[in-house]
Amino acid sequence: MVSGNLPPNPVTSFPYFGFDDKLLKTIVKSEYSTPTPIQAQAVPCALQGRDVLGIAQTDSDKAPSYEYSHIRFSMC
Repeated sequence: MVSGNLPPNPVTSFPYFGFDDKLLKTIVKSEYSTPTPIQAQAVPCALQGRDVLGIAQTDSDKAPSYEYSHIRFSMC
């Protein structure tokens, strides 16, 4: 569940995150083909600078949701 004023829509593929080509190639090389449900909802929120609290099952790839946004901002 995503809440707040005008939350962003979940995304269906990594290019929607706006990452540069080098990062996208690294994600694909790591054998990710599409964002997991937690990534699809959490990353757009984090990239907007919103607070994110992600609750999902173990091994649902929650950590990359936060790492992607950190990497993107550190590359700017």
